[in-house]
Amino acid sequence: MTFQFESWQAFWQMGGYGFYVWLAFGVSLLAVLALVYESIWTKQQLIKAVNAQIARKQRIKQAKMQSNKQTESTTEHDKSEQEVGRA
Repeated sequence: MTFQFESWQAFWQMGGYGFYVWLAFGVSLLAVLALVYESIWTKQQLIKAVNAQIARKQRIKQAKMQSNKQTESTTEHDKSEQEVGRA
């Protein structure tokens, strides 16, 4: 395998088009890095949103269970009062 350019300086200059070539590489690299960053950030936000939704559903379920327990104990208390009143 042989080197296509006479020196590293010639490589960086790219026959007079180095500025455009390296600018294109830089912009492309920047776009790819921005896409990777945005993808990771979006994934983290999605995971946070899903976890928040799961936690909300669990809180709602616990609140319903507590409400049912209070209703049951109130109903049992009312029944025992009615039985006492009948006796």
